[in-house]
Amino acid sequence: MTSLGDVEPMIERIPMALVLDTSGGMRQTVRTDAGNQYTHVDLLNDGLENFEYQIEQEYELGLAIEAGVVSFGGEVTVEQPILPIEEWNSPTLESAGYTPFAEAIECGIDRLESKKSEYNENGLAYKKPVLGGVLHGAPTDMTKGDSVWDRLQTQLERGVRDDHLELVVAGVGDQAVDFLYELTASIDCTVLRLEPAEGGYEEYFRLLAEESGVIQSRYHPGNIKREYDGLYPLE
Repeated sequence: MTSLGDVEPMIERIPMALVLDTSGGMRQTVRTDAGNQYTHVDLLNDGLENFEYQIEQEYELGLAIEAGVVSFGGEVTVEQPILPIEEWNSPTLESAGYTPFAEAIECGIDRLESKKSEYNENGLAYKKPVLGGVLHGAPTDMTKGDSVWDRLQTQLERGVRDDHLELVVAGVGDQAVDFLYELTASIDCTVLRLEPAEGGYEEYFRLLAEESGVIQSRYHPGNIKREYDGLYPLE
């Protein structure tokens, strides 16, 4: 039993795992630049819906990208297996609980490895998988320098170094940004400060769709600064 859809076998698939914070802090409200007020999780859900819509509208993206969603809020949940977008139904995420970030990232890595095995077993070509992540505040299942930190950092370093995955993570708030910056200090990846009031959630998903979908090599701080509102790459 596979979940490969009806896509032409010669199309190079791009598997993506979106690891998204749904902890209690995501219930906090944001007043946008337009003066409207939303919760973080509402903006996150809107971004996911736009991500699905955007990919569906682009022929090449719709053929290539296969995405899944892992949430972490109290517990880690596979909200959406990695599937072709034509089979997607954007999950409506709810906010509650603590922030098991490490467990969720490891779950996302496992989902990508499983999908790669599925492709290989069926003789299907694929590009470098993308591991996306949004973190609000600080994780509750790891601290800098502990055994979980060391294990996760090693996994990410190896994954990026050996071209097993493209890592694109965004932090909301100083705690999250500082944490991600320190965790990835030795890793060649894209780390972003996401500003919700400036449309950062929606722009983050637009970045993933556009940059990962066709021209993965175009991740560059200058491009992000110019083209995506509410996203600020850490250099």
